[in-house]
Amino acid sequence: MEILYTLIILLPLLGSAVIGLLGLLSKPFSQQEGLIGAIGTLSVAIPFVAVVLAFLNFDGEAIAIPLFTWMKAGQLTISFHYSLDQLSLLMMLV
Repeated sequence: MEILYTLIILLPLLGSAVIGLLGLLSKPFSQQEGLIGAIGTLSVAIPFVAVVLAFLNFDGEAIAIPLFTWMKAGQLTISFHYSLDQLSLLMMLV
């Protein structure tokens, strides 16, 4: 289930990066409006389905999802996490 939670954040970011970078770098890609629309729609529709599944399976306890380690120096480790709780799940559905 943790992979599903990670996709909620990363899939829209990846979709926008693909559309933006390929639109700038490739002239034939920028002419294909149907493909661009499909990538854009799927990059937000799939995370929405993941949020609905997370909302339906939520047990009331906040979940911290680690994405990556931002900084590590000796004993100090600072990781980038995001948490899913009742309010964040509700805001993602809106």
